[in-house]
Amino acid sequence: MSDEIELQIVLDKNNKTIYIATEGGSGAEYHYKDSKDLSQKVKFYFEFYCGVESQKESKNRNDNVR
Repeated sequence: MSDEIELQIVLDKNNKTIYIATEGGSGAEYHYKDSKDLSQKVKFYFEFYCGVESQKESKNRNDNVR
């Protein structure tokens, strides 16, 4: 399995919508309110569809392992 994830991202600023898709996936459409909400939508996509953890979550897991 490759460590690379190729994405297609389309941002419609007028309608405040982001479209994210991988080559082999069906993709997702999210409506957002502001840049913070937009970043949360992208974070969710990476975590849910790509299995990518945020650095904070990864660090917290490592801190709890002894």
